[in-house]
Amino acid sequence: MPDIYSAIKQDHDSRRRILGRLFETLGDGAERRELYRALNREAAAGAAAIERTLHDRLMSEPAGRKAARHADAAHAKIAAIFDAMDAVAFSGPEWMAGFRALKEALDRQMDAEEKTVFPLAQTLISDREASALGARYEDLKSERRHAA
Repeated sequence: MPDIYSAIKQDHDSRRRILGRLFETLGDGAERRELYRALNREAAAGAAAIERTLHDRLMSEPAGRKAARHADAAHAKIAAIFDAMDAVAFSGPEWMAGFRALKEALDRQMDAEEKTVFPLAQTLISDREASALGARYEDLKSERRHAA
């Protein structure tokens, strides 16, 4: 079972691949709809799981609170972009503008997690606890995916 950092990084890499494929789609096709739904489902499941594992753990440390709050706010912003995109046609220019904003927000959030939050967390969380958090993260993500 991967530790929390590896589990999240794997999910980020998966999202980056979906974003790349989604960017190449055109119009209101089945592939665009399918990839968008997969991205939305994966992003929501990952955000909920990371908030209840790594971010909750960081909130218990004074040195980790600011980073956790900032990351949670980024997740909320991304969820709001998904909500706005759900209200527009897949083939319209509004959808592509929303997708560009979503891609930028996701890229920024994933980079911040990997380059800022992970190094901070590694100073506050033992390897053993990181492994336990990784297992819990995977369980929560799976639960969220199946509930959606």
